[in-house]
Amino acid sequence: MTFFSLNEINTLLIWEMYLSKLKNILPRAVVKHSYARFGSSATKKEETVTLEFCRKAPKVELHAHLHGCIRPSTLQEYLTEKNVKYTPEEFKTKDMKGAFRIFDLIHAAIDNLKQIDRISEELFEDFAKENVVYLELRSTPRHLGSNTADDYVALLLDKIAKFEQKQSQMKIRLLLSVSRAEDIEKARETLALAKKYKSSGYILGIDYSGNPFQKTFTYFQEVFQEARDSNLKTVVHCAELPDEKTLQETYDVLKFKPDRVGHFNYFNDELFNTIHELNIPIEMCPTSNKFTMYLKDYHDHHFIKYYKTKHPLCLCTDDTVVFDTNISEEYYRMLKAFNFTEEQAKEVIKRSYECVFDEKIKQELRQISL
Repeated sequence: MTFFSLNEINTLLIWEMYLSKLKNILPRAVVKHSYARFGSSATKKEETVTLEFCRKAPKVELHAHLHGCIRPSTLQEYLTEKNVKYTPEEFKTKDMKGAFRIFDLIHAAIDNLKQIDRISEELFEDFAKENVVYLELRSTPRHLGSNTADDYVALLLDKIAKFEQKQSQMKIRLLLSVSRAEDIEKARETLALAKKYKSSGYILGIDYSGNPFQKTFTYFQEVFQEARDSNLKTVVHCAELPDEKTLQETYDVLKFKPDRVGHFNYFNDELFNTIHELNIPIEMCPTSNKFTMYLKDYHDHHFIKYYKTKHPLCLCTDDTVVFDTNISEEYYRMLKAFNFTEEQAKEVIKRSYECVFDEKIKQELRQISL
């Protein structure tokens, strides 16, 4: 799930109507899979993975949006301060419309750097609590009040440095996001900030995300090529909609060959084979994908198709407050759906280590004994 601006919400609320009109396209855009529950032959000595195991295991989080991971209590506090009307039921996300309503509330609640300071600190604490040892956070630099986008990035870098100084468990890195809804000049501004602060050691690259109904990747491709030429990593949200336009965009994205892709929910046989041949890691967000794809069960997720082909992948949260989840729950929900044993779970976790951008930290992760 990507993070949308308030002006984009109304467009996206037509999602259900939109899907119904695509029923003739969907079969061509989605690869169906019908695997038996993987690992169903586990013996008593190989018990199915537990939530406790998923919590204790040292994990990495590679797809988490800053605003989407605000604590529910903090969001509710800010909403109350600004007299924004809401009900507790609105946080019980069960469908696409419910998710967008929460995005609406987030935008209404956050408008200054003091809030970003607190949100980032609490976010770091929450991921560390779930035994995350490496976090790649992403966020779009914003002008908030009298503060510039540069101020926004500088604050996040300061928060990361201070958090790492006071604890040794979790390392944090940052990706700056380019939104599909913004113009090319704003995208260039984001890239300039990434280049400016690259020497800090905390900013690793740029991310392409936002409302999938907006501009396509080719509009911003020159910015991402410049990022690559500047030795910055590139991550692209893609294949988020089941239509022909998105299908073509996915071909364009794979032709560019980003360092990782986010979601990759809808694909045909050719795209499946192409991404496998290119060996581009996929960031999968189980609960987010379940809601946005209207899956009946986690067992319907495309995770298993890529797992069985040994494709590089990682399980992530996307937006914890929107989908009422955390990284431990994401592992548990997905792996339990396929009856994975603890040994199989360890393999998935180790595979996620290989998707990490920071090479020094990747080497350290490889030394972990699960």
